[in-house]
Amino acid sequence: NSYKMLDIPRKNFCILINFLIGSGLNQDIIGLLFNISKSTVSNMMHEISDLNMMIIKSIRNWSGKISIDEKYIKINSVPHYVISIVDFVTGLPLYINLYKNTSKSSYEHCFKMFKHFYGTPKLIVSDGSIALKAGREAVFPKVHFQLCKFHKIRNLFKAISNSHLNTRSKIKLKQKAKMAFRCKTVSGRKKSLKLLRRFLPDYIVKYIDNNILKQWRHLCKNLTSNVSERFNRKIKKALSGRYGLKSPRTALAIINSLWLKELIVRGKFNINHKSFIAKLNISQICQEKLDMAYIGSLFSIEDEKRA
Repeated sequence: NSYKMLDIPRKNFCILINFLIGSGLNQDIIGLLFNISKSTVSNMMHEISDLNMMIIKSIRNWSGKISIDEKYIKINSVPHYVISIVDFVTGLPLYINLYKNTSKSSYEHCFKMFKHFYGTPKLIVSDGSIALKAGREAVFPKVHFQLCKFHKIRNLFKAISNSHLNTRSKIKLKQKAKMAFRCKTVSGRKKSLKLLRRFLPDYIVKYIDNNILKQWRHLCKNLTSNVSERFNRKIKKALSGRYGLKSPRTALAIINSLWLKELIVRGKFNINHKSFIAKLNISQICQEKLDMAYIGSLFSIEDEKRA
């Protein structure tokens, strides 16, 4: 290796590399900070092959309520999907995996793995995907579930946008739809949506009837899967082209790095404080491992004088 090993265990250093990648640093920058090659950074990112299991074993508490969603990505121009299950209350990812499609079997596998590690949830929040519904019913047929109101509003907005109505009418109707879902009471929301039907074309009325009012029992709590959407945005940022996604293995390594970072930074409620990850002192590892002499050389004499 092109770096000096100090007293810090190599495993801890690999954890640090993954943490920094999950925090958004690219491999070139990490190499500069530690005075090591980009290939060494990549090798150390992949070195802990069971990082996902280390993370799962470090999670002790969860709210019992979960949200599930998928994120579309491309690996070597081939479509793949990251399906993640997050704690509905804290937003911490509880299980993540990479799939080639969003079929019933993909969701069923994801739910089965979740059940194996965590047991049965009290509530599942998701969009209205037919494949997701089939996978959920195969694994958790008796668990209460709620559909995400955000997805329903988005689909309703899309239907209004595609209608023959003029622009002014579209804006007015979207505002009415938004206000309907903002009503504080269940009965108030339902009544407002029924009133909204009077001003809409027949095919949009049909959407409201079949996809909202008929499913009202699973929308009455007015919940959203925003926690999943927020994590999806983080996945998108982490898997940007700067890493050059050439294989599912690399994609999973970056996803697990992001998961690790989320647990360390935001997992106080969820983490098992006796676990290996909980006992890590990231700041101390940084102080022990960063090549301070090399960092000093990044600044010119003039910069030092101004400082």
